[in-house]
Amino acid sequence: MTLDTNPLVKNIQQALAIVARRFGIAIVDIRGSSKVRRHTSARAVFCWVMRRRGYSYPKIAGMVWRDHTTVLLLLRSHPLDVYGREVEQCEQLIEEANNEDPAEIERRIAEVRAEKERRLRQRDWQNFTNETREPRVLRVCI
Repeated sequence: MTLDTNPLVKNIQQALAIVARRFGIAIVDIRGSSKVRRHTSARAVFCWVMRRRGYSYPKIAGMVWRDHTTVLLLLRSHPLDVYGREVEQCEQLIEEANNEDPAEIERRIAEVRAEKERRLRQRDWQNFTNETREPRVLRVCI
């Protein structure tokens, strides 16, 4: 696949969100300075996706708040033959997101936010009920 035949990503923030969600991390973790394997792997996959989409190293570096030589080193240390499957899956998700109706995207975002709020309320309720229970008395037998 050549660099000039791939269409550019319509929304960089959306591509970052897709890769972050695929790895179960936040966008800040991709752009951050963390050296945790999951974060560096997600960073590398995002850089590979952008590189295969035709972006230059300096442009990719700007997206992940790095220098272009750092991106070059990152891609050398995370070869495409190792991360190829993740790169292809993320590319497919990005392509699907680019073809989606914006109203559908907004609806799904609202669903995710509502689910997150529901979980937070449920967790708060569980914490409240745990705090109001009487503490157990431990009996020590000698």
